[in-house]
Amino acid sequence: MIKAVVVSIVIYFFFSNVIFAQDPACKDKLKNILPMEECCDMPDLLDEKMVIPIIADLEKKYNNTPLLLECLIDQEIMKKIGLEKIEKASAKKLAQGLLKGSPWLAPIEAAIDECVDRIPKFAPVYQKSYNLPKEKCDAQYAFFNDCIESVAFSKCLPQNWTTSEKCEITKKFVVECQNDEAMIKFTDMQRNFF
Repeated sequence: MIKAVVVSIVIYFFFSNVIFAQDPACKDKLKNILPMEECCDMPDLLDEKMVIPIIADLEKKYNNTPLLLECLIDQEIMKKIGLEKIEKASAKKLAQGLLKGSPWLAPIEAAIDECVDRIPKFAPVYQKSYNLPKEKCDAQYAFFNDCIESVAFSKCLPQNWTTSEKCEITKKFVVECQNDEAMIKFTDMQRNFF
């Protein structure tokens, strides 16, 4: 647990100094943000019964290496649901199966389009932040997962939105600091809420 906290602090300072040096307008906007789940009731895109055994198995093997564990969880889950190669068509097919008839389908499909397009440029940034060789764990899966969640959050449906000042601050950050470096920092902070 202490290692995870230390690693989170290191990542926080890495992103604060390297990434926000490129985007000073977003540097101070991360104050008072909330976990996305507190502001927007988004649909579950993964089956908990499938996810829990994957996480439990990986925790047994990699509990002492939190960054590798975090990266592998996203990688193995994406592969398990058929996204070994992340493509718009296959990701949308999965979303359509999960969200058939849901008003969330259109925002999730828009997020898929946006996030798949970002992978070539920003998965390497994620890879560098994990400080892992791609052969050990491919961070494109973590990027895709985090990107989908952030973009969907920015398009939260009114009926799923919690109206509060801090939620508005959180959403404003996602909308106004939509550059990918800022979003990487935001999603890293979201992971550290739990």
